Amino acid sequence: MEMSLFERASRHGYKFESSVGNLGLDQLWGLPLTHATKVSLNDVARRAYSKLNNARDNVDFVGTSTQDPAVPALRDKLEIVKRVIEIKKDELDTAEKAKVRADQKRRLTELLAEKEDEALKGKSADEIKELLAAL
Repeated sequence: MEMSLFERASRHGYKFESSVGNLGLDQLWGLPLTHATKVSLNDVARRAYSKLNNARDNVDFVGTSTQDPAVPALRDKLEIVKRVIEIKKDELDTAEKAKVRADQKRRLTELLAEKEDEALKGKSADEIKELLAAL
């Protein structure tokens, strides 16, 4: 049975290079997508991409070379970081949509309250007395 990407990462203890040192898989989830001064997922992804391309560039055109054994793990690491980025972007998008919906609901509720107030203001004194008596 083939292991999933995240199973391989946890089983082999993958570490992800960053400007502050190596990070564990669990630490990736706490990183921002981008940041001007702190380590970010974008920075980690760039490092993984660069490292993978450097390993692939070790080509022997005579035909005696074999694939660098680090390439599969490097490929996995890059795919993991890309997946974390994808999930976090989806979460931000979902949160933004929920915020917009909540703002719209609040505005509509306020408008409804205003309309109801206007309807009450339009009632006669006798109608208002009847409504009060019914309460």
